[in-house]
Amino acid sequence: MHPDVHAETRPDEPAYIMSATKEVVTWAQLRDRSRQGAQLLRRPESEGGYGLEVGDGFAVLLDNHPRFIELLWVSQRSGLYLTPMSWHLTASEAEYIVRDSGAKVLFVCAAFESLAGELAQRLGDSVKLVSVDTAFGDFVAYEPLRDAMPAQPRDDETFGDDMLYTSGTTGRPKGIRRPLTGNAITDFPPHYARWARAIGYSDQSIHYAAGPLYHASPLHNTMIGMTYGGTVIVSQRFDPEDALQVLQDYQVTHSNWVPTHFVRLLRLPEKVRRRYDL
Repeated sequence: MHPDVHAETRPDEPAYIMSATKEVVTWAQLRDRSRQGAQLLRRPESEGGYGLEVGDGFAVLLDNHPRFIELLWVSQRSGLYLTPMSWHLTASEAEYIVRDSGAKVLFVCAAFESLAGELAQRLGDSVKLVSVDTAFGDFVAYEPLRDAMPAQPRDDETFGDDMLYTSGTTGRPKGIRRPLTGNAITDFPPHYARWARAIGYSDQSIHYAAGPLYHASPLHNTMIGMTYGGTVIVSQRFDPEDALQVLQDYQVTHSNWVPTHFVRLLRLPEKVRRRYDL
């Protein structure tokens, strides 16, 4: 199901929770904010929007920020490509991805203000620059622009996609740009259902997003879990003991880890690991 369905049936239940700040975004809030974000990006500039059309894209340079998942669902309901970028990139590497992807808007967060400032100088006026926190430098604040938009669905809502880049170990990173289906936003690709069945997602699932959302697996597991109505707990930065606290406090049913996470977990003293009820 699309999150809009969960917003109708369970509007006040959490769609996702930020583990560090305890910020809760409900299904109704996610629906309304993603609709407003879609209006902002797709409306003509003469009407206060950014004028993107179906098949255009935007890039994000964000940590696991509360607005990351929101922007993911903005792209999915507006026929736009979202290109997430690693925060470990240099300004020149990030510039290459923004230009190569054809992104028309760049979203950043204040945590990367220095990198974002250098990137803005390189990009000039070739893209619109937006901060998901307060405005800084050449970046305007996103939330006031979003909140000025109506929380109504666009008449031409269509399924978008993410455009991820390879790591670039053998040359320039390569963008994976799958053709858009043109489907309605409720028509998810078949592999969503196959994956959800394989690992048992349901509307009772509690998914812990432990890794950075710019990576494919954390991003897609988060999204697929949400289509089945599961709540996502988002960690801004992984800490092994904090992860155990999250698993205990939220009674997590699903999570997506890589070997490095387990190595860091096993390096904790045994008495610390046994302190938590898992």
